[in-house]
Amino acid sequence: MTVTSPSVQDLAAQHKLAQIGDPIRSWLPEAQLYQALLNELSEDVERVTNDEMAAEFASYCPVSGTQDPTDYKNRWGMQAGQQVLSGIRFKALDLNQPFVTVVSTERLPNSLTELTQLSDALRVSWAMFSPKYTRFFIPSYSPLFNQPLSPDFEWEKLFLAAPIQALRERPLNPDVPVELAIPADLSLYRTYVQEYAALLASNPEHQEYAQPESEEDLLYYLEEGTLYEVRINGQLAGVVAVTPSQEQGLQGFLVIEMFLYAAYRGQGYAQTVQRLLVDRLAAQDTDVLYGTIHARNTPAVQAAKRSGRQVVGGYLWLNHQSAE
Repeated sequence: MTVTSPSVQDLAAQHKLAQIGDPIRSWLPEAQLYQALLNELSEDVERVTNDEMAAEFASYCPVSGTQDPTDYKNRWGMQAGQQVLSGIRFKALDLNQPFVTVVSTERLPNSLTELTQLSDALRVSWAMFSPKYTRFFIPSYSPLFNQPLSPDFEWEKLFLAAPIQALRERPLNPDVPVELAIPADLSLYRTYVQEYAALLASNPEHQEYAQPESEEDLLYYLEEGTLYEVRINGQLAGVVAVTPSQEQGLQGFLVIEMFLYAAYRGQGYAQTVQRLLVDRLAAQDTDVLYGTIHARNTPAVQAAKRSGRQVVGGYLWLNHQSAE
């Protein structure tokens, strides 16, 4: 009898599956959840061995000190006593901002000390890139979500999600004058960019985590049928865009943009917009609606929570520069 060893993709998916807790486990049957993890890991696993992908990455992000395009391949191996899948990335494709992304770990680090130990090992492995940060995905049940952080740690994007079926059960007030419609073209783009510019001018701190989508990207969502204009009392009031996606065990639709113009913010319209949105999505029974919001963008996080979504995890960054 031939015994086949588990593949890297199988092992990484098994590790991530073991680390997923409620509420995500209550939203998907385990077999479907495992398949979703296999699917989302496929590209990262392929990057471990694919010479063409490594060469393309190296040509696009050339870093002095690297010896060969294979240096850019993702890596699977023992780090700090456990199997880890990791890769080198660059914040906003800035070659001066290299970081290590931790794709999967055999054991979930549950303390800042454990995160630091693993990060130190990965920094040695990726030393030729001089990584300035390490990025971890931490599920919301982790004790790390409820403890003070040292200055070199920072929460970045939070994942806020809910089953679409549950969101459809939330009441919809017919007296709220909000409509969603697929626009005929991108003539709304100029106003959208102007509204964003005004927001960033009055709130400079938003620059780090809130930027308008490109015209090219919005055109793509328009062609896919997942771009919507928001109208309130018949007036153009904002833009919404979603796309089918799967990430961190979440499967369904990712919110790309949910932006209300200044005159309509802070009046509770976002809840109605999301409620109208989920009715329009061609969703499967187990699909979720999720989005990523920067942890410091408190108004957006609170708006998502009021609309029925909850935090299921987030990216925790370790800044190596602050420790040097």
